[in-house]
Amino acid sequence: MVAQEVDSEVFDFDRLESVVDAVLVEQRKLASENESLRRQLADRNETLEELGQRFSQQELRRCDALKRIDDLVAQVEGFSTLASQTAGS
Repeated sequence: MVAQEVDSEVFDFDRLESVVDAVLVEQRKLASENESLRRQLADRNETLEELGQRFSQQELRRCDALKRIDDLVAQVEGFSTLASQTAGS
């Protein structure tokens, strides 16, 4: 009877050790995967930041271009008005 209990305890310990080993392997695998995903996320955040900066620069260029176009239109209208007044005189 004592031999059976010892065998049972050894078997339970072996099973426990096997399960703990499996859990450790899985934990290491998940930690590695987690680190990889964190690096990917950091890379994507960096890319988004760069794209945001480029977008802001392009938006400034667009606003500058619109202002220059408005100024040119105003000049053309001024020339047209001046030409009309000159022609009417």
